[in-house]
Amino acid sequence: SDARAAYGGGITIIGGNGLTMESSADLKAGATTDLGGGRVTLDAGEGRLDVQGGAIDVAGGEGGKVRFRARQVAGPDYVAVDALAAIITGARSKVLEGVKVYENITTVDAALRDAANVDADAFIGNTAAVTARLNGAGGVALMSGIEIRSAGDMTVTADWNLAGLSGHEGGLTLRAAGNLTVLGHISDGFSSADRSGALLDQASWDIRLVSGADFGSANPLAVRPIAALAAGSGSLIVGDTANGYQIRTGTGDIQVRAGGN
Repeated sequence: SDARAAYGGGITIIGGNGLTMESSADLKAGATTDLGGGRVTLDAGEGRLDVQGGAIDVAGGEGGKVRFRARQVAGPDYVAVDALAAIITGARSKVLEGVKVYENITTVDAALRDAANVDADAFIGNTAAVTARLNGAGGVALMSGIEIRSAGDMTVTADWNLAGLSGHEGGLTLRAAGNLTVLGHISDGFSSADRSGALLDQASWDIRLVSGADFGSANPLAVRPIAALAAGSGSLIVGDTANGYQIRTGTGDIQVRAGGN
């Protein structure tokens, strides 16, 4: 697949029940100029990721990013990956995001945030064991993924500062089938979550926010069409009439999808 573009292209491949990349695969998403860099994401969904070989090129003047996503399995010391053997060119960031999913969550409060942070750090604490099983993981950095799902509405009621976690290039994904309401700052790359935070010299998490989420799709960013949503459902709402809140990251990416408004 050739998705190269002037400032870098993007390739995302998602397998709902697993994903295999064979040795003949050639994924090109780099920049054709001296600026930018590409993005390649390979996501195994609910199955196993098996990168048997092949080539991934995200080169550009700023360097590109390659992200592999697979579920954590049966504890924080195992991720559903069989191999990471691709030859990667031009990447400033190469990450394996081991995702832990939290189901049926309607309120993301301080207690849930703190528990998820503990789980994320526990996964990073098992880096040596995970990468040893993958023969060093081809130089890919192991990072935590936190994915919180709601079959209805979800409300974030506490600030979330990701900068203090052990791994600095993880992924936070919030997916609500109904409305997703954010009543707190979500931040990385700064010393505090609120506007007083100073910029930090470290890599940052990716943040994905999805309202009207389609859980029947393999794509974690998929949303249902407006016709399939109930009236007043599927919207992403940040803040209320009294307070505004910020969602930011430093070197990471932010992706937002809303089935409604």
